[in-house]
Amino acid sequence: MTKSPIICYVCFNVNETSTETKTAERFWTDTENDEFNPNLALVRILQKRGFAISIGHPKSGLDDAVSISASSDASRIFEQISNIPEVDILTKVFSLHVPTEPEVDSCDWDDETKIKVRAFHWQRREQLCKRLAKKEDLLEANKAKKRAEKLLGKLRPLEPKDVHSLVEKVVDRELASTLKSISKA
Repeated sequence: MTKSPIICYVCFNVNETSTETKTAERFWTDTENDEFNPNLALVRILQKRGFAISIGHPKSGLDDAVSISASSDASRIFEQISNIPEVDILTKVFSLHVPTEPEVDSCDWDDETKIKVRAFHWQRREQLCKRLAKKEDLLEANKAKKRAEKLLGKLRPLEPKDVHSLVEKVVDRELASTLKSISKA
């Protein structure tokens, strides 16, 4: 197996079946197997709530990835919730997208959380640079670390449990309306 530095956005490969007996759609995608990954947090939350969604061995052959599979309904719920601003921004930041002020400000977070999410980008950048471990990458890692520390000040950085909690709050807030929109489709 090969080691990748990072797998960015989740992209779905939807296998539709159009037979007379309607069989469930399945999708799979590979995503980074990292405790900070908001997509994995979302999968685990949906699993606990009884949706047909699971984590398995990666289809890509990358040893730092996992595969996500889901029923048709679970994949639609996953996609809709992952497009809600808070989850979308967490996913983008996890994937090294630099969040803009309007993007972060559109999220229903307190000011402290917004700072932590902005700093999370620089923490992820530091992690990636350290993984690559070339001299110029280590210099970049140090710059990213200092930028995160400056943003955080005395605040504690985001931890995996925080990412999970932020995603769960969105699920709590949005699941009922998401289920209604899916049932109408």
